[in-house]
Amino acid sequence: RGAFFSLDPGSPNALEGGKRPTHTLMPVMLRQEGRIVGLQGTMGGPAQPQIHAQVLLRMRGRMDPSRAVAAPRWIVTEPAGGAGREAYAEADLEPAAVEGLRAAGFAVHRLAPLSEAVGHAQVIRRSRGMLAAAADPRADGSAGAG
Repeated sequence: RGAFFSLDPGSPNALEGGKRPTHTLMPVMLRQEGRIVGLQGTMGGPAQPQIHAQVLLRMRGRMDPSRAVAAPRWIVTEPAGGAGREAYAEADLEPAAVEGLRAAGFAVHRLAPLSEAVGHAQVIRRSRGMLAAAADPRADGSAGAG
């Protein structure tokens, strides 16, 4: 993270001893009735909220963490200059979801399954006294990363 420091003294990331620069990682902590029931993390720059939402919604629909993290994803972006709206969807995303993106006015670009372009996610969940965890198969070291 050292590359995020700045030599501009007015920057929030101004280089100072003992300081850590801000960065784009976006962890999520889930609480239910005052207890921590889950932790989730992702990388993916501005797509992080989209990745978190997709994984959370899948688990709310009773998908286990491993399947929820590995399931096909899509992200929406705004191209440089703000011309048009674009979406990137993994090739194995449900056709209805792709058509929904197109109907909403997005130019859809297809990606390989398990593409790193849709970020990486990790999940830990507590349910009925048990812990379940998942790491994204899109991450380094996976045969499916692409």
